Amino acid sequence: MEIFGKDTMKRCAICGKAFLPGSNRAKYCNDCRVIAQRRQKAEYAKRCRANSRTIDQQSP
Repeated sequence: MEIFGKDTMKRCAICGKAFLPGSNRAKYCNDCRVIAQRRQKAEYAKRCRANSRTIDQQSP
């Protein structure tokens, strides 16, 4: 009996393909991981740019 379920497969949140995760936080297969990271980074940068504009406009 294995305690840590190493053979547990997960489904990719983007393509739905089954993959073996390296950790319990893994959400994407190896093919989609790069795409997902790039998308998340772009959204974060967009929010940061929007926040910096509102801070600059509020300063006297």
